[in-house]
Amino acid sequence: MSAAPVASTMPSGGDGLLVWIDCEMTGLDPTTDEILEIHCQITSPTLEPLDPAGYTATVHVPAARLDRMSEWCRTTHAAAAGLLAYVRRFAPEPRSALLAGNTVHMDKMFLMQEPYRPVIDHLHYRILDVSAIKEAAKRWCPADVVAGVPAKRVAIGPRMTSWRASRRPGITWSVCLARQAKSHDHR
Repeated sequence: MSAAPVASTMPSGGDGLLVWIDCEMTGLDPTTDEILEIHCQITSPTLEPLDPAGYTATVHVPAARLDRMSEWCRTTHAAAAGLLAYVRRFAPEPRSALLAGNTVHMDKMFLMQEPYRPVIDHLHYRILDVSAIKEAAKRWCPADVVAGVPAKRVAIGPRMTSWRASRRPGITWSVCLARQAKSHDHR
């Protein structure tokens, strides 16, 4: 028995969209560390990008941040408001699109902090974490499936010189992994 084909038309209100987010943080503790960069790419349920340019924001944290907290707050709030506006442009219906990414639970922990909380509140409570798919494949799939997982540099391309050079390649690699999992025959 074969599965019913997936509809190729975009559902209304953003239903089924995947909101791929990748954050660069000062560390891994959301109570003491902060987001420095955010990139967002939104795809259809079939993993087609809706806006090839995506959304990118860099939160500038000056050395004397404590002395000029209001400037830092304005920059941070502008990045958060811009991200929310970008997500709502494609997924206007609250809780209709999923947060997606590689080890995206960590990004979600940071995004649950103010001023980013409204972004998480707008998204569905479920997430699509490709690192979980990759870990499941390592344990339960044939070796040829696991061997076919592209390395980050291969999936991203040869121009990638450092991880901090651009956050978008992290999402490119995550979508590549999701496409591979989607295309594998799971019978």
